[in-house]
Amino acid sequence: MVLKKLKGRMSLSTKHLSFVIALFLALSNILILFKTYSLHHQREFLEEKIKTLEEENASLSSNLLSIKYEALRSEIELKVSRLRELPFLKEPVYREVNRRELHSKLLEEMKKEFPDGLAKTEKVLIKFGFLTPDYHLDQQMVSLYGEQIGAYYDVDEKALFTIQGLPLAKGLQNTLLAHELTHTLQDQHFRINNLMDPSSKNDDQELAHQALIEGDATFVTQLYYMNSINISVFWDLLSYFFVDQKEFKKAPMVLQENMLFPYIHGMNFIHYIYQRKGWNGINACFQKPPSSSEEILHPEKYLADDDPPQKMVFPHFPDSFSSSYFLIEENILGEFNIELLFRKWMKQKSYSQASSGWGGDTYQLWEEKNNHTLVLVWISSWDTSNDAKQFLMAYSELVLKKFPGAVSKINPDSFQFWQAQDVTIFLAQHQGRVLMIEASDFQIIEKIRNSFEEFQDSAYNSSTNGSVS
Repeated sequence: MVLKKLKGRMSLSTKHLSFVIALFLALSNILILFKTYSLHHQREFLEEKIKTLEEENASLSSNLLSIKYEALRSEIELKVSRLRELPFLKEPVYREVNRRELHSKLLEEMKKEFPDGLAKTEKVLIKFGFLTPDYHLDQQMVSLYGEQIGAYYDVDEKALFTIQGLPLAKGLQNTLLAHELTHTLQDQHFRINNLMDPSSKNDDQELAHQALIEGDATFVTQLYYMNSINISVFWDLLSYFFVDQKEFKKAPMVLQENMLFPYIHGMNFIHYIYQRKGWNGINACFQKPPSSSEEILHPEKYLADDDPPQKMVFPHFPDSFSSSYFLIEENILGEFNIELLFRKWMKQKSYSQASSGWGGDTYQLWEEKNNHTLVLVWISSWDTSNDAKQFLMAYSELVLKKFPGAVSKINPDSFQFWQAQDVTIFLAQHQGRVLMIEASDFQIIEKIRNSFEEFQDSAYNSSTNGSVS
């Protein structure tokens, strides 16, 4: 009996112990859950704190980077101002665009400059022989220029734009910045927008004005580079030549050379003036800018100021011609592009002498209203009769290159005439002037050239009456 009671108590104690253990385990689990929740909450708090600190650190880093960049820009501004010997009248405005925005900007500028597109310009370049008919300017120009732009100054917005993601080393980017800051100085002191007139019918003068603007900036860029030269900048400069320029490399020579002219020949012009007149002489160029590519190529003529381009005035053509044709374009080729024309067709010879006596020129391109055939009329003036004759002889060789198989019909000293497939070419000299006409037949040529008083038969060649066998 005693044993049974004892066993009963033992069982009761065991039950109490089991309850105590279960209660202890339950409390432990609650504590663990509470601790886990507390740790999780603490982790979230710490993670939020870390995120806040990271954002603050990123903001501080960004602000620090911005301050460093502003300090660098201020340093470049100071150096450019000192090199160019002009103060900034206003703080330069900096903006940034990506490639897509740049593309849209170029399209906008092209529509502004060429509201009817580039079809007229394309026809002119094809007719002269600068382009082949399969090259389409409208499709190529934006890509070509967009590829070359590393930074630019907008004369309308008065702001300097840099391009995001440009694959250039920092030293070269700083040099490009110096170039565009020079444009900022030019605009503040000389209002360079007044030198750029897209509606002008004188592309040669526009090219000369671009050469003044870009030549000045390129000369300052060269001084900046020489002033900042070190081994890292040297390697930065070399890296530029490995940037992809596939659009430029496949572009026709006339586009390549006209893109390079303002920088290369413009800088040579500025250097020539600087050596003789200093910065005051260059500043004076902005008050009286060069009027032709001839003055850029021969800066001594600019300084002499005694050989201005002659203005070529076209006569009124007979109604029998003008009623059937409409004028597409009237413009000026200029010495530089005349030289390019010879280089394009006469690659084995140098014809710079054939264009160096240039005194002025004007061309007109006409299109027949029904069959759309083109007529090119080009009159040029030369410093001497000998210069005119030299040009005429050189162009005669060019005709045979441009039109293989062309047959010469009449060829006295001052009158040349060829017939080729679907085209007739007339070339004549009177004293210091040369007239060139390309048309579909000689009857059209007769109507046009007899409108020029000095190129009527009795005036320039008494041995012929204009008849053609």
